[in-house]
Amino acid sequence: MTLAVLKAVAARFPTQNVIFHGGEPTMFGASPIREAISVLGNRDYSIQSNLMNVPKGIGSIVREYCGGIVGTSFDYSRIPYLPSWISNVYSLITKGIKVYVVITVTDDFSATSLEYYISVLAQAGISGFQLQFVTPINTAPISMDKYREIYNALISHPLNRTAKKMLLALNSGCGQLAVNGGNCARNGVRTIEPNGDVYVCPDFAGQKIFKLGNVLDESFDDGPGNPNNAIFYERERNLVLSCDEDCWTVCQGGCVSFTYFNQKNCASERDPFCRMYKRIIADAA
Repeated sequence: MTLAVLKAVAARFPTQNVIFHGGEPTMFGASPIREAISVLGNRDYSIQSNLMNVPKGIGSIVREYCGGIVGTSFDYSRIPYLPSWISNVYSLITKGIKVYVVITVTDDFSATSLEYYISVLAQAGISGFQLQFVTPINTAPISMDKYREIYNALISHPLNRTAKKMLLALNSGCGQLAVNGGNCARNGVRTIEPNGDVYVCPDFAGQKIFKLGNVLDESFDDGPGNPNNAIFYERERNLVLSCDEDCWTVCQGGCVSFTYFNQKNCASERDPFCRMYKRIIADAA
């Protein structure tokens, strides 16, 4: 990301928290992060990385600016690299860094295999994990039966933050905490590509039909008046009329990107896990 883009981001989003996505393929070094922070100024920062590489000095960055926390991810493709990946995770933990893991769950996993890998992560000292039941690009969603099997097997695990989020959502009525739900255009989260292109979330990055504009364009406005935001508000209007009120409070129509990548129509179709959300909500009530 160029200095011009960073300055434009700082000016257009002066108060938003910033997540540095340091992964796919590798995390960039500590110096570029410090330089970016010097431009972006005083705000909350966090780092999400695949941790296939841990650059020198990144620990001090995390402690100084990111609350001593790093997020990472684990999926089936990571298994061949498990020893080296765990070594990198452990190296941060031994430096006093808390590591949280997003586990992308597909049909490649069984409840038993996931319990094994989570035990390995627990032995390494992770502070928690969250289950993500889909890989949105070119991958079919996990089967409903497998979803329920894995969710029920892990819901009570002491490190499982997924279950805690679901229960918190049910108790507070804050659906954003539950199942990747809500209107992405409304919640203010944005993904900025290195060239300054703006998207509502990382999953839509590069999907030009969802591009909201570019931070270097002085006329750019990503509010409700932006025509590229129209599909998100249309989806909200279409689904709120046909969803059960109790379910809507929790999932708010589910994830727009999951729906798009699996059904190609996110203006009126529900999240592919809609029926599973209803079963989980009913079980937890």
